[in-house]
Amino acid sequence: MRVSSHLKWTVRIMLIVPIVMVSSLAWSRSGATQEPPPPEVAGIEPSEGWPGGQMQATIWGDGFDKEVEVIIEGLETEVIRHSTQRLAVQIFIPDDAPPGPRDVILINHVGPAREGRLPGGFVVLGEEERQAPASVQLKAVEPSQGDPGQRLDVTLWGEGFGPEMEVNFGDGIVEEGRELVDDSTMRLRIAILKDAPPGPRAVEVFNPETRSGDALPQGFTVRGEKETPGPVTRPTPTERPDEQNGGIPWWIAGLLLGLLALVVTPVAAYLTWDAIRRRRLTRQRQELERWQEEAQHELPRECRPGAKLPIIGRKVESGTWEIVHLAFIPEPRGADRTPDKDQHRVGGKIVRRLNEIVALRKRTDDENRLRRMVSPLAQQLARLLWVWARQRTPACPIAVQANVEGKVTYPFKLYECQKTDGGNRWQEIKDWEGTVKETQELSVGHLVGPQAREGKGPFQKRAVEVLVPHLLDLTSKVRSIE
Repeated sequence: MRVSSHLKWTVRIMLIVPIVMVSSLAWSRSGATQEPPPPEVAGIEPSEGWPGGQMQATIWGDGFDKEVEVIIEGLETEVIRHSTQRLAVQIFIPDDAPPGPRDVILINHVGPAREGRLPGGFVVLGEEERQAPASVQLKAVEPSQGDPGQRLDVTLWGEGFGPEMEVNFGDGIVEEGRELVDDSTMRLRIAILKDAPPGPRAVEVFNPETRSGDALPQGFTVRGEKETPGPVTRPTPTERPDEQNGGIPWWIAGLLLGLLALVVTPVAAYLTWDAIRRRRLTRQRQELERWQEEAQHELPRECRPGAKLPIIGRKVESGTWEIVHLAFIPEPRGADRTPDKDQHRVGGKIVRRLNEIVALRKRTDDENRLRRMVSPLAQQLARLLWVWARQRTPACPIAVQANVEGKVTYPFKLYECQKTDGGNRWQEIKDWEGTVKETQELSVGHLVGPQAREGKGPFQKRAVEVLVPHLLDLTSKVRSIE
């Protein structure tokens, strides 16, 4: 009887365990199919802006999916970067946006759409709340030194910086790129030319939006040629460290010197190769300049034995051209039609976006898509035009001009006049080609500045209607340069 009782309990346990396992599995699967919670919106920074402006804001919270949508009533939004707890959003505020608070709404689109809301999270400010822009101040430049022929990433700190702020490092230093981090920080890529005068110089800045400038005396220094190091003093045998006196054993010192030689030798070889390459490029550039001065396009019929003559050609590399900057130029007016030298140059993000559209034309001819990309750039240009042109005479005609840069290859053939049985003949004795960067000026179009009693909104609307087709035509011209 006792054996059969144990057997019964064993059979019962074997039947209960699978049932429990199946039940737990079904419960876990049912729990896994539950709908995800809605996104939680904790805050947004910055949380306010003025009509006609744009900004990059950060939204933080939790539960943001990969296809989350951001909605702020009456404003345009675009998600730039994404994570489950933080979003980087570009916000565009129309000129006619009424002031007041707006709810920040986030909608998850993975699975059933769920909505999170931050009531009154973003506020459009009124004109009475707009403060005068801060005047520009330059407080520090880092690094503050560089060598001739060097390229540096330089950071400027201060106040009142803007995207079109002009920066001047003095003679021999050229700006190659920039990034505006915020109104107090700007990063620049500069090139110090080999013939840049050595010594300290002032760094000057000017913000055309606030029409204010500042300078940092001796803010940057171009170092002179480095001094040649003196001879290395080698220790005499009597100065050699003695192991008995606590010095380094000779075999360890030899091992360290061997390792140092293994490291120094490749570095020295690379530096030597780089110096030879630079000298060769310098000679080629000098030869190119000399040949460009002496070269002709055709060989003369007659020649004197021993005379040498280079013949030049020209090949434009069409895929290398890009926009360097745009310029607003007041057209000459008055009886003498004297040109006005007060020009305004535009670079930075607007030019980079235009070059992206030029590159996109290689892959698509969708003019509607290109127009959608050009429209916000035209709006930004219209705002800059208003700030710059309202100080000028009303109805002044304004020309918009683009400076473009690209590569041009010059093939050369060197001929020598040689005496033959048939008379003096030109004979080819050498061929060579060199590639250089050249610039061209392209006319974008013309428009009329602010009319008398014309407000900011009507002028910008009129300017955008003119600039959009002009910018589309410009990207097409740059793409087709030959």
